[in-house]
Formats: sequence, structure tokens, C-alpha cells
Amino acid sequence: FNIQHFELKDDGSYDTSAPVSTTLPDQPLAIAVDISGAVKDSAAQPVNALYCSYDDSDKSYIKRLTWERNAIFSAHTVQEAAGFAGSGTFGGHQDVGNNKTRFTALAADKNGFYVGETFKNTTTKKYTINVKKYAHTAVNYNAAESTIEVVPETTYNSYSPGADICSPSEKINALSIQDGVLYGVTAKEFRNDNNPAGEPQKASTSGKLWKIG
Repeated sequence: FNIQHFELKDDGSYDTSAPVSTTLPDQPLAIAVDISGAVKDSAAQPVNALYCSYDDSDKSYIKRLTWERNAIFSAHTVQEAAGFAGSGTFGGHQDVGNNKTRFTALAADKNGFYVGETFKNTTTKKYTINVKKYAHTAVNYNAAESTIEVVPETTYNSYSPGADICSPSEKINALSIQDGVLYGVTAKEFRNDNNPAGEPQKASTSGKLWKIG
């Protein structure tokens, strides 16, 4: 898996002729970049930072890569930031029983990094979507400075035999900071995937833009 960097040209367009890539061992699900200098390396010097989330078998992780502010983004200069979460990676809650937490969106600025997550309980058939704010120096998942509930607890499967059923699947797909305001986008799909065999499958999708904080 690769993350590619396209250089910004003087005219405001991007140079797509020679992208610079770095290879990652895991598929990135969301990325965010901070070039404010708020992230420091082991020598307390400001660096550029890229956050990316990915899923392992039993939890979500965030990896942080850094490179010197006057260097190019490449596999030779990108390194895991010293001290980030102690080992270069930041792990979410491990799946316990039927509880699952997944990181689906990221944003970052000089004030910290922001994590959009879906918490799902497969026993109660309910989910919640939150955004957590962390300092760049955060050491673990429980060190969030604040949490905002974007989508309150919602039932995602209320199937009962003989009933018409639409099961919503929803997550936050993007976070973006503009003029100091954090925005997010959620997408929801409704499917009647539990209807009797032989009946047409039906689905509908919708989305929302959120002004979060």
C-alpha cells in the first residue's frame, strides 16, 4: 500500500508527473496531515506529520509518520515519530465480546489530531459515532482531551420474522478543519438484506455534513 505526495505548484495546481510515495505494510483507511510544526521530533525540532488509520484483526490503529520540514516526503525520509504512543502506533479499544470500535476519519492541525470513530455493539444491535480530540503528545486512546457525540446511539438491526426490515449502516467518512472549525461527513446506507429469499433487494443512501466544533 502506498501514500503518494503531489507537489503544489506556483499556479495552485499539483504536479502529477512525479509523485513521491511511501510504502505502508497496512491499508490506510483515513489520513490527515499537519505541517504547522506543532509536532516535534525526539530532538524537540518541528516536523511535518502524517497520521493514518488502519484496521488489524481486533482493533483499529493510527500510525504517525514524520519528515523534516525542508525535506521531501519519501520512503527514505519518512519515519515514525519518536515517542508517539510509545511505539509509533496508537491503538484503539480491542474488540471485547461484541463491542467494536473503528477509526474511519482523521483530521489534524496545530491544536492536535481528531479521530472519527464508530462504536458498535453487535448484541444490542446499536452503534454510536463520536469524534475525539487528542493532543499531538497523546500516549494512548484513553487520553482524549474531549469527545463529541455526532450520531447518538442508533439501532442498526431491528429484524423480526415476518416484518419489513431496513438495516442502516453508517459511519463518518471524512473530517476537515476550515478556519478553525471542524466539519465532518457521514454516510448512511439502508438495506433490507433480511427480506425473504427471492424478493428484490432494496437499498438507499444518504449523507450529512456536520459542523462539529
